Amino acid sequence: MKRTLPMVMLISLLLLLIPAASGEWNDISRLTFTGSAEQHTLMVDEDDTAHIVFMENSGGRTILRYMQLDSSGETTVPPETIITGPGDSLFPATALDSFGIHVVWWDSRSGSFNLYYTLLDHNGTRILHERSLGVEMAEDTSPVEAPQVDLDRFGNLYIVWSQQRKTSEELAEEETWAPSIYFAKVDWEGSVLVPSLRISSAYANAINPDIELDSSSVAHVVWSEDLTGNYEIYYTTVMDQDSHLDHEHTIIRLTDTPMESIQPSLIHHDGSLFMSWSDGDSEGDIFALHLARIMASGLTMNLVVSDSGNALYSQLAVSGHRIHMVWQDDRHSWNGGQGREAVDEMRDNVTQIYRYIKRHSQGDQGDQGLDASGDLTNWEIYTGVFDTQTIAIENETRLTSQPRGSITPKITTNSGGDIQIVWVDSSHSSGDLFYIDHTIEEIEKNEGIIEAKEGSLLVIGGLGILALIYLISGQGRRYAILRILILPLYTTISRDKLMENDNRKQIVELITSNEGITFTDLMDELGLKNGALAYHLYTLERRRYIKSVKDGKYRRFYPRGAKVTGLSSLEEKIITVIRTNPSISQREIATIIESTPQTVNYNIKKLIKRGVVYLNKEGKHTHCNLTNPNM
Repeated sequence: MKRTLPMVMLISLLLLLIPAASGEWNDISRLTFTGSAEQHTLMVDEDDTAHIVFMENSGGRTILRYMQLDSSGETTVPPETIITGPGDSLFPATALDSFGIHVVWWDSRSGSFNLYYTLLDHNGTRILHERSLGVEMAEDTSPVEAPQVDLDRFGNLYIVWSQQRKTSEELAEEETWAPSIYFAKVDWEGSVLVPSLRISSAYANAINPDIELDSSSVAHVVWSEDLTGNYEIYYTTVMDQDSHLDHEHTIIRLTDTPMESIQPSLIHHDGSLFMSWSDGDSEGDIFALHLARIMASGLTMNLVVSDSGNALYSQLAVSGHRIHMVWQDDRHSWNGGQGREAVDEMRDNVTQIYRYIKRHSQGDQGDQGLDASGDLTNWEIYTGVFDTQTIAIENETRLTSQPRGSITPKITTNSGGDIQIVWVDSSHSSGDLFYIDHTIEEIEKNEGIIEAKEGSLLVIGGLGILALIYLISGQGRRYAILRILILPLYTTISRDKLMENDNRKQIVELITSNEGITFTDLMDELGLKNGALAYHLYTLERRRYIKSVKDGKYRRFYPRGAKVTGLSSLEEKIITVIRTNPSISQREIATIIESTPQTVNYNIKKLIKRGVVYLNKEGKHTHCNLTNPNM
């Protein structure tokens, strides 16, 4: 550890000195085709694989589904059902770590809505039975927004949500119900560590919570509450050791405006906490967008979007020293009276703030508030880039141009700094999911240095860089590190000149004729060095000529459009053996593929979980068969 620390410090210093690369937005792609997908989440793992959980109407009920995209936005796991029950499964919230994909949602299977939790593996297969968290909504009430979650380093899940309960036990039956903000903490197995705690006041409508953990596992929570007569943003913290809260817990009011401040979104980056939110003007007609850094002295605030329309539902992500924001905006369809009518109706009822941009599918189309695909407004997706002083670098880039209703965007960034955004287009029925990404542009002018003098990297980074690369096991990880270290040095190659390079031509030809070839095999076949090959592969992958999939310690490369099963090479071998030898035993499989029975047993269990293999027991003997012999 002592030897690697100077190397890590050296690499960190070099990366700080490298200028940020520019990039381009790729084409928009449609992810679902049912017309009823909405309320999605978006996460990306260390292999740049994107994971999406969303809700969808199916036969009059709402279910939760999962899908997976590779680093270039191609679907690797098509939408598959993960949660279905006798009731509705609504408003999922997700978080991702080494344990898997943590999912929290509202579920009505017991007759009233409860918070439920489950854990999926990194391919969307449920590995933990759904568990109620003991959080039940009042009778005859339904959720209008999703819970929000974050994870600590131990796999513990911190959850905040808005829930309607009576404002006081003494209130008469005819008195109104007020939503409050609640907090809970569960471990990765779903065991409740901190039970449901109210962290907002009990005397006003509290909605729009968000939560973000810092490096010390302090949970920062913000929400919108109308305690003063109009909605303002409130803030508090929940310490890791807290097991209870009371009314003495410090709550700070962050905004003080004449009209509503709604929909706060948090992100913690480089020791600072940043927040975006929408703020009504003095007449309440237009909601502008703000970005601020939360400090002990208050907010360091900048107005981000102030135009002749509403900017709502902002979401944040970071890469390097940049903050990326995405939101929905109706400036280009603003038409005076109709727009004011939309905002006024939204403000009349607290639930309408979400019902008109976050419509849940329960079959009752008449009780969904305003319809984002209706005639009042035309939402589009916008994005902006800001520095850590909240100053705009690239502001107000319009991404969509649909007939109407591009809403509820989610944003994330991968290890290479690429931006990925998924949203709902509600032009038809409830809507479908759409995707766009923004990729780093690559170098051309320094290619000769990399190919002819790869040793020059040692002058820049020292022997420590290569030592660190080879200390980390697996060629796939070495490829990932090389592309992170080398590619920020690059400048732009236009797409029409991309294949003028002979090495890139040979790489594409070799991958096309040898689907699944590894980094090492490519290097041996072409005689290229690590850095040059990593550069060309990354360039081709980002420009969508090829794609790559991690297979254990290897990374395998495929031509764009090739079908990739997501199975390891050993799993593929086992499937081939079972296909040609139905009802074969695990010991016989081990003999044929020249592996140990323990290794075969481990991989058979994985294939059973994925629904690919099933076991048939006859007396003392167990036989393996394929669920689908034609696969």
